[in-house]
Amino acid sequence: MKFRFSLLVCTLPVFLFAGAGTERSIISQEVELVHLLKAYTQSPYSDFRDSLARQFRNELTGVLSSEKSLGYNFDSLRKYMSIVRSADGRLRTFSWDERDGGTWHNITSYAQFRGGDGLMHIEQLDTDSEDVSGAFSDVKIYSVHTVERNGRTAYLLLGAGTHGGGLHHAQARLFTIGHRGLELCSDAFNGTKEAVAEIPRTYPVSMSYDEQKQVLSYNDYIWSDASAGKTRCLRNVELKLVNGRFRKSG
Repeated sequence: MKFRFSLLVCTLPVFLFAGAGTERSIISQEVELVHLLKAYTQSPYSDFRDSLARQFRNELTGVLSSEKSLGYNFDSLRKYMSIVRSADGRLRTFSWDERDGGTWHNITSYAQFRGGDGLMHIEQLDTDSEDVSGAFSDVKIYSVHTVERNGRTAYLLLGAGTHGGGLHHAQARLFTIGHRGLELCSDAFNGTKEAVAEIPRTYPVSMSYDEQKQVLSYNDYIWSDASAGKTRCLRNVELKLVNGRFRKSG
């Protein structure tokens, strides 16, 4: 079970994580982040592991709140997590597997972005409680696309994860950047806040977005319409972007 962790969106100064009066270079900060991430994800589940995990999150959000981090690539850290930047450079995601055992993979993800107030913001994209709610937001973000919605830039986030039971899933969410935080578009996918596909691991989820055609496509494992008993089959689903909302094609 993932530990409970609450974080306020903030812009903390780097010296809080560098020692009083001493500002470390972002390179040395990245070295420490890699060390902490490897230490806690490779440790057995315990209070000590939770302590390392909290320390890593505090260090990561502290580093990402710094202006100088926005243009830094984190080449070493990305070997151990998924880091994806939007085409306009305004939003970036950081996602990693907690590796805490079991077939249910607890995945944590954060977004780093510049808000409408001009300040750097860090916002958690999962809830730390998916193991209780069953929500699909514990995904590793692998793709970020920009689309237009109501005259504003919106960010399409695609991610993948698994809740065990021989299944895996993909999720699509659409966000806009508000004055001080991300705003989830609650009606972006056929009137709902997300598009989710959960299928057996023997099949690829393959959720992707074609920017030229403006079509979101993925495989889904759904009930067939056959009258001879209820059976499930794999089908391809396509959602077309129309006026900032994804709707079924055809």
